[in-house]
Amino acid sequence: MSMRLWEHHLNAALLTEPAGLSLQARQSLGYAQIIDFIEGRLSLTKAVEQIKVATRQFAKHQRTWFRRFPGVRWIDLTATASPREVAERIHAGLL
Repeated sequence: MSMRLWEHHLNAALLTEPAGLSLQARQSLGYAQIIDFIEGRLSLTKAVEQIKVATRQFAKHQRTWFRRFPGVRWIDLTATASPREVAERIHAGLL
């Protein structure tokens, strides 16, 4: 996720009132840390760092889980690939 997109999600989360969220939502990736920040249990810097760590751990768990499925086709994404290029590569692979 790009930093700009990540910052957008962070700002949106900061505007959310945590009291109206379900328990499951409160425990989801990123929300738990932002709620801890809003409620004064974490500094913003610490919350952001914990979100980054949790995101990397989640991505690793996903990669490990998908390795169990031999039919999964991985897409090699480069830093220069636009969303359109990625979509075209996916579409070409499905046909």
